[in-house]
Amino acid sequence: INMRRNYSSRSTETNPPGFQWLLWPALIHASLLALLVSSIPLSAEQQFLFVLASLGLSLLIRPKNDLARYRVIVLVSISVIATGRYIYWRLTESLGWFDSTIDLSPLDYLFSFGLLAAEIYAWTVLFLGYIQTVWPLRRPSYPMAKDRSTWPSVDVVIPTYNEPLNVVAASVLAAANLDWPANKLNVYLLDDGCRPEFRDFAAEAGVRYIERESSEGAKAGNINHALERIDGEYVAIFDCDHVPVRSFLKKTMGWFSRDLNLAIVQTPHLFFTPDPVERNLQVYHRVPPEGQLFYGLVQDGNDTWNASFFCGSCAVLRRQAIDEIGGIATDTVTEDAHTSLLIQKNGWNTAYLNEPLAAGLATERLSHHIGQRIRWARGMIQVFRIDNPIIAKGLSLGQRLCYFNAMLHFFFGLPRLIFLTAPLAYLFFEAYVIQASAALIAVYALPHIFQAQIANSVMQGRYRHSFWADVYETMISAHLLAPTLGALINPSKGKFNVTDKGGVVDKDHFDWRSSKIVFLLLMLNLIGLIIAVVRLFWINTDETGTVLINLAWTMYNSVILGAALSVAWEKRQRRDTPRIHREIPAVIHTRDGRAIEVVSSDLSLSGVSLQIPGNVEFSRDEKLTVELLDGDQGYRFKGTVKTPKTRHLGIRFDPMSTRKMSDLVYFSHGRDDSWDDWYRVWRPSKPMASFFEIVRFGVLGMIKALGGHSDDPENRIRPGFNTAVWLAFVLLLVVGSYLVPELVRADERTKQSPAPTALLQPVSEQQPVSEQQVSMTFRQLGIAEPIRLRGGNTQDAIWFSLRADQVAKSAQLTLEYRIAQQLLKDYRSLDIRINNQLVGSIPIKADNVDLDLSRVFPVDPLFISDQNQLSFKLIPIEAAFCEKLDFRAVTARISIDSHIEMNMRPLDLANDLNLFPIPFYDPHDDSKLVLPVILTQKQSHSTAALKAAGILASWFGGKTDYRGAEFPVLLNQIPESHA
Repeated sequence: INMRRNYSSRSTETNPPGFQWLLWPALIHASLLALLVSSIPLSAEQQFLFVLASLGLSLLIRPKNDLARYRVIVLVSISVIATGRYIYWRLTESLGWFDSTIDLSPLDYLFSFGLLAAEIYAWTVLFLGYIQTVWPLRRPSYPMAKDRSTWPSVDVVIPTYNEPLNVVAASVLAAANLDWPANKLNVYLLDDGCRPEFRDFAAEAGVRYIERESSEGAKAGNINHALERIDGEYVAIFDCDHVPVRSFLKKTMGWFSRDLNLAIVQTPHLFFTPDPVERNLQVYHRVPPEGQLFYGLVQDGNDTWNASFFCGSCAVLRRQAIDEIGGIATDTVTEDAHTSLLIQKNGWNTAYLNEPLAAGLATERLSHHIGQRIRWARGMIQVFRIDNPIIAKGLSLGQRLCYFNAMLHFFFGLPRLIFLTAPLAYLFFEAYVIQASAALIAVYALPHIFQAQIANSVMQGRYRHSFWADVYETMISAHLLAPTLGALINPSKGKFNVTDKGGVVDKDHFDWRSSKIVFLLLMLNLIGLIIAVVRLFWINTDETGTVLINLAWTMYNSVILGAALSVAWEKRQRRDTPRIHREIPAVIHTRDGRAIEVVSSDLSLSGVSLQIPGNVEFSRDEKLTVELLDGDQGYRFKGTVKTPKTRHLGIRFDPMSTRKMSDLVYFSHGRDDSWDDWYRVWRPSKPMASFFEIVRFGVLGMIKALGGHSDDPENRIRPGFNTAVWLAFVLLLVVGSYLVPELVRADERTKQSPAPTALLQPVSEQQPVSEQQVSMTFRQLGIAEPIRLRGGNTQDAIWFSLRADQVAKSAQLTLEYRIAQQLLKDYRSLDIRINNQLVGSIPIKADNVDLDLSRVFPVDPLFISDQNQLSFKLIPIEAAFCEKLDFRAVTARISIDSHIEMNMRPLDLANDLNLFPIPFYDPHDDSKLVLPVILTQKQSHSTAALKAAGILASWFGGKTDYRGAEFPVLLNQIPESHA
């Protein structure tokens, strides 16, 4: 390793040798200057003049793009100074924690501490981001030697697990046709799914096939399994949906000959289908996708510091470097970044070539998109715990900071939620998160925000439009809390999940599960706006500035939340083979001998759209041949007319051989310039235009959230529930929380007053209830047909619940089942679990197969909680047994007449409104709700009282519409039950 370090210098065509050592002194001197300027005390008027001067300078020197690097550095410096002054002011003057003249309530301390912690996180990420991307390397491609006989051997590996063949085929065919000496190129299709059709396809495509019966280690394990069987000097890795252009190796391998200490060359991940944000908001190729900032700018910045990451696909790795660390890392679910970190700890260099040399499929559904980000977040936190780059040996300071910033980024969930709710602390509770006047907040906080926006809009404008980061983070912030916290506490927890791609979205619908937290936050902020108006004109008329700042902050949060919620309305996507925009000269050959020159408009592996002359007509289902032209060479494909229109012709290709499919992949994906225009299609950000575009999406999201957009139940918020019910629920919570400060202030008065008569009679004073026996069949639990267990899949779709005022004292499960005889050779038992606790096992033996049997299992009542999951799984004889995915596999069948019996004992519930909505309503109780409403004679004539009763009845009625409800009205009477 030391020999390699001494042998090779990190010189490039873009920046001279030792460039990092020139950049570090500049950054250190700039930081010392910013620290000095930040700590100069100024009056409010002087600070205002400083703000005007710095803002004017920023607007004066602001370049049109990030190519004017020195102007960008000046903008960054101004931003750092503005943020530094804000930090100094926040820490020295705006907390009030140690000022005896300021009377702070516990809520003031709580909310102000939360906001400060979130701001410290944001400042850290801002400064690290500036260091990381202030001078991106922008490495050019490096040519190979002219003598092809000297080129090294390369193994191309394409790992797969459960993806369909139509997703994998294009990648394999394109890899097999890479421009590289045939005797030094081997392509391997790695199959973790034990699928014969993949073996057959590999043989037809002329590539090698490696099957693995155990999926241990997921994708990383699959690659390591292959590495034991291949011996090329370099390994190129592609996800099975990433299709390389023909010149991929020619453009990446040159850097290995230039730098003998180079271990990884990574290229961008480009997606030729829209992700859920682009598709649902219809901004495809108008707004850069979420990942474009990383691949367009951050990786180039990492390359400056010799810290570019391996991203799992579209990369070439030196085999020697992989072997030194024992193969691809398997300790975390982000095996790619962890692998590059381990390699760089060993002293190797990495490189990033910012050219689009491959393209793949984006996630189709919002839920898949969020799931992918959860895996990334969990994996990066695992790496942070296992191989913390701050203390790891063998890394330079620049590498430490780049890796640390990448890991720190995924902690944004909690800070983002704090920023989305911080103004509500004042509006709901009258708690002050900043102990300062509105004027001081404006002259310190707003310059920090504006200057950061100006600097980032120039640095990131081509890769991330202004304000869109807030939308992306808001959309997934709540989903990241548990995974990041769990990985921080227990880094070994969590497993690799393959991101589903290549599917369809059958119809427009609202994805409630992925966006319910965003919806509730939006409702809270909209209610906060109403309260802000009330405070402005009636309650806090002496704090107009404070109210206006919190009002503006809440309005911005509402816009961002509305825009994030708009993404949850999934748009229909019918094609599973996406059309790709391609303008290719072509010739149509008809059966009567005509040859018509045309141009394609889009192309897929199943068909083509052609622009045809206006005087040419075709009939539907007419057979013809399309010849796609590549220079002087033509490639012919037979097809059938499906959409004949004026000047447009849609053709579906006939089934074709693998050789023909390979030719088609060349035109759709593989030509050297296939993705250049796609990768640079986005225009630089215009902050104001970007802001108003997000405002439009935000307002649209608010309108949809309030139910004013569609009569289609599938396209409304949570089918079966009226939005007004959720609004009433949130309103009840807010009204209750709004009264807390007043109740605290009145605490002393209430201690001296006699306690009022309770309306709720304690359960313990009611008539005692004896134990009750309950029996539920699987049919009653919602299972419509017998459960069939195929292979090693787990069936866990049976749920049952207990009321909050009940506890199970004893239980037993009666199972009626039939086990297929074919399972004898591969499986040893059928395991039954409740809440992941083993209830019992049924051994699979010759005397109990192909028989209708029944068996009773006693269940430990300690296993049973308020919400319970019953699951079944076939246990293989051999641990490494390959789980077949064929839907025709033999099964074990469990009858829906199987049932669980429990003896239930009632519990005494305390009369505590913290349990709300218990004891009035229990979601686990299926019986009819009877909830009396008590009114005095005076209240029976009060519009406000009747309105309040109506709201409560509406909310409870909405909750119990599946079981029915009655609300008897009692005048001046106290019932024996809860009311």
